[in-house]
Amino acid sequence: MYGGAVRASYYPMIDVEELDGGFRAVDAAKNEVTVEIDDWEPGGEELEIGYDVDETITGSGTEIRLPESGFLIHSTELDDPRMLNMNERVRLPPGDHTLRLGASINVFVRVESDSTVDTANTNQGIRIGFPQSRMLTVGFKQFNDRPDDILRVPPSAEGVGAAISICASRHGNETPDRSFPSERPRLPHLEVDDDILIDDRADSLTDDQPILRTPPHLPHLFNLAPLAFYVGAGIKVENRDAPILEIGDHHIEFSSKRTFTVDVASLLRRVFFLDCIVREVGPRRLGIREFELL
Repeated sequence: MYGGAVRASYYPMIDVEELDGGFRAVDAAKNEVTVEIDDWEPGGEELEIGYDVDETITGSGTEIRLPESGFLIHSTELDDPRMLNMNERVRLPPGDHTLRLGASINVFVRVESDSTVDTANTNQGIRIGFPQSRMLTVGFKQFNDRPDDILRVPPSAEGVGAAISICASRHGNETPDRSFPSERPRLPHLEVDDDILIDDRADSLTDDQPILRTPPHLPHLFNLAPLAFYVGAGIKVENRDAPILEIGDHHIEFSSKRTFTVDVASLLRRVFFLDCIVREVGPRRLGIREFELL
């Protein structure tokens, strides 16, 4: 049983388990996050978080501790949302505050306080403290959410390529911030249908959009799909021996031999980790140690 007022959604499901001094939330993909709350007393009227969440707990406490991660503050006392960087401490004035933590499961903390709210982001994690017990609503939102719609394509290489192109076009973020899980959109549920034509959206590529040209083989497409989605590439199925990635004037040609799957995975891994490092110069800095090596 939960230790407070809980609002549940039945699909997708997040299980919230009460621990000694806190809660653990686990989603359908077995991602989990632990929230520690001092002097927790369940109950009370749920506070409006302002985000669509899967589960909430409501009660009172004097301090919340969460895992190390990105920390975004929305407050009636701030003109714009504020990202709390690593090793930074902020005292929020009395007011209404919504604190968003981007972990493996999104965590939202809503508090209405007539006194100072002390927030800190350290190597030991996030700390949110109050001079005395305050009413809180904590919300949990999983990334593996239910698809918004259904995408039907013919059961062919061209059909699968069209589906990958449409999903890649939904990414929308071309900056290094795309490496944050919260920047990846929900994708449609894919179905194959012999009687359906390829969606026109698959051919609507922009001039500066990356293009992946690939042989008409499903194994190639399945291996290329994660890379195509992450970089926002459109798929062109052609009669060729090996895939090639075109980004502006730059071309990366993959081997047609056994190293193909390793080469694709290696490229995606390098692009992702470089994004994680480059985003450290922006407002959403998390304190990645490798950044200091550049």
